[in-house]
Amino acid sequence: MIFPKIYSALFLALAVNLGQANLPDSCFPVPECNATTPVACRATSCSNQTFFSPANSELSEGTYIAASLAGALQLMDYLDAHPAINVTNLLISDSTTEDLATDFGYGETTYEFLDRDKKTGKPKVDNRPINRNISRTLGQTILDLDAVSSRIIDRVAPSLESLVYLNYIRIWDEFGRAETPDNRIRNVLDRDFPRLTHLTLRDREWSFQNLPGRRTFLRSVPSLTHFHVVSNPYLPMQTTLSVVRQSVPNATHIRFSGDFPKEFSKTPMFLVQWARALVDGFGRSTPPIVIVQPDFSPSLHRGRKCGNPRLGYHCLLSRLARNNNLHLGLPPTEDFGKYGDTYESSRLFPLSRAIAELEDRLLDGEGEWAVPSKNDTLDYAQSSLRHCSGY
Repeated sequence: MIFPKIYSALFLALAVNLGQANLPDSCFPVPECNATTPVACRATSCSNQTFFSPANSELSEGTYIAASLAGALQLMDYLDAHPAINVTNLLISDSTTEDLATDFGYGETTYEFLDRDKKTGKPKVDNRPINRNISRTLGQTILDLDAVSSRIIDRVAPSLESLVYLNYIRIWDEFGRAETPDNRIRNVLDRDFPRLTHLTLRDREWSFQNLPGRRTFLRSVPSLTHFHVVSNPYLPMQTTLSVVRQSVPNATHIRFSGDFPKEFSKTPMFLVQWARALVDGFGRSTPPIVIVQPDFSPSLHRGRKCGNPRLGYHCLLSRLARNNNLHLGLPPTEDFGKYGDTYESSRLFPLSRAIAELEDRLLDGEGEWAVPSKNDTLDYAQSSLRHCSGY
């Protein structure tokens, strides 16, 4: 009979396609890619590829990237199958570029932006049930990623020289953002990294508080020279720079994207400088270069706002630009242009930017660690603060 042969051929073709689903030739990049490096471009245009290795991409030996739970599972299986592999550079993201571009599939729930029926005034589509289902799925994903990431880090921590760990997932209920237990970064950090020099961590918010019954939030990492903290909220973190430096005593560069230590917000500059000089005077090494890149202005965000957010943001940038103890970097406008004001969880240090920075550093570049020029923020440094007493 001819049918079994046809079915066998179809099955074989399907198996070949599935086997190549994670190879570079299996996806079709879009004609134009804004990413500046090969793997970042592939991650942007090929959403079906969630695991990148030297075997299936342009990554250098010892470098691996896992995006989403699927990518983390592939990485774990790969490590189990190749126990002799030495992992030196690792990026783990809980989301793909497509997840960020679609805001995880969440539907609109903000009252003033809902598409409404002109006669009844009621929303044409009730997205709340869909969002509840998405939140349940993402909540389970967080738990699964916690377990998988811990297994991966247990395996690679002794050899890691660079770690980028990115949490983008947000959980919403029908009334907005919902607080859910999420200790992934804390669990990942609760181990020793004897060779780690570069560490980037992205999460919703930071406190750096000690954990009950455990050691400090971040164990001391004497080998660490570059520490990058990314978080979304506009308000500054309730943590001082000295607390952060306790865990990275030999860091030469510390970078904050989004949030930043509280003394850099409203504290008078002379107090900051005096405190820094006092702390650094007690047997400390040369103070690190501090780079602060705030979130985008809240005046660009949707919805009604109290006060004058544009003035408040301008005053914030003016204070930061005048501070001689830090270097101010402005947030990249292309990220806001790509993700807009809707996808808050995506626009600050998105996955494609993180991958591009990792690739650039591995090619002996600086990534985004180049110290911002004072000329870029000169206008803010020279602007008047006489209207900023309330900010």
